[in-house]
Amino acid sequence: MGVKKNYRTVACGILTTTGFLNALLSVNTAAFAQEDYSFDMSAYEKNPFEYGGYAELRWEHLRMNKDAAIYQLNFFDQDQPDTNDRFVGTLQLEGKYSKDKFSAYARFNPETYSDDFGDDAEFVTHEAYLSWQARSGMTLDTGKKLLKWGKGYAWNPVGFVERPKDPNEPDLAREGYAILGGDWIISLPGALQTIAITPVYLPVTSDFNQDFGGEDDNFSAKVYFLYKDTDIDVMFLSDGSRTARYGFDFSRNIRTNVEVHGEFAYITGFSRKLLDDQGSLYTQTEDVQSWLLGARYLTESDTTYIIEYYYNGTGFTESQMRVFYQMIEDLPSQPDSDAALQAIHFIAQSGYVTQTVMREYLYVRVTQKEPFDLLYWSPAITAIINLQDQSYNLAPELAYTGVTNLELRVKINFLEGEKYSEFGEKQNDIKLELRGRYFF
Repeated sequence: MGVKKNYRTVACGILTTTGFLNALLSVNTAAFAQEDYSFDMSAYEKNPFEYGGYAELRWEHLRMNKDAAIYQLNFFDQDQPDTNDRFVGTLQLEGKYSKDKFSAYARFNPETYSDDFGDDAEFVTHEAYLSWQARSGMTLDTGKKLLKWGKGYAWNPVGFVERPKDPNEPDLAREGYAILGGDWIISLPGALQTIAITPVYLPVTSDFNQDFGGEDDNFSAKVYFLYKDTDIDVMFLSDGSRTARYGFDFSRNIRTNVEVHGEFAYITGFSRKLLDDQGSLYTQTEDVQSWLLGARYLTESDTTYIIEYYYNGTGFTESQMRVFYQMIEDLPSQPDSDAALQAIHFIAQSGYVTQTVMREYLYVRVTQKEPFDLLYWSPAITAIINLQDQSYNLAPELAYTGVTNLELRVKINFLEGEKYSEFGEKQNDIKLELRGRYFF
């Protein structure tokens, strides 16, 4: 009987507790019903419009190399300044609007500058294109778009349809070309995990892409493979405004903190303007090769090393550049120096004053994040060495990011080299830069 009484007591307790919970639930439900609670899905929907950019102020102080050939070319028979101070203001604005399967993207870069030789301003549309996602994994693009082909950090010999980087500032935004293109991405099982096909049509007319070459239709494509954790690209550019070229690149992490990469480009029928010993200009046409091999290494102390060797088959040899520099040096002795100066300016535009003008280069960059526990400070040093004439550009810098959305940087470039060497004949031998960039 005692046991039955205990069961009866427990059962009564359960019933009583259940009744109390039901009553409490009924009261709470009634209370919620009396108040106006709602769940606004629109508050969690993605905003179709995205925007961003930065505002930048930069001061540059250049110490002129008055004995250099490029200095003499630019300031021949003029007042010769010892220094040049330049103030630059840049605003980068970018925005993207997405609706269903369509999106529009634009990036604008208005810039104004003032130095000891004058003032100027420009408004450049770096990108402005429309995208349509035809289906999952397939996108079509039309408009002005920057394509980034290649795995190199300072140079991209396989960047067939893009403007070249400045190896002194490889991360700077660049202007794209007006194209019709797209991407088709295919996922696969097995060792070959992904294939992505990127076709590109780039027309050159009186209104579009005039600096790409002569008026013509240009077709290009890149095919990407992800094979056993190795990124591989194969690309080509048809014969048109530029001669046909073919290339490939690769990138692979051989360890979690070590990456190796490379590029190879084969360019058919490349023409360069050369000078003979008498200073006469002639054209040389040949098939050339350009290639790059590099590595990136991150240490446990957050030090990043980047090293790249670049062979530029489109560049000049040391002896070819020497003839050009000697022509400038001989200007004062010419009977008609004005006509000679005009002729040399014409020759200079044939590629003698561009970035990476010669054949063999080594790029080394070392960056340390917050050394000695100095929060928000990141020093770095970059060296660009011309392996043919042993001239170089050495650039230490220091960046500070301790204020939200603000980056401050001081950088100085030392350009050193013997007479008739690339960096020894540059217009300036020192460049000091102070930069402030605010992101929004």
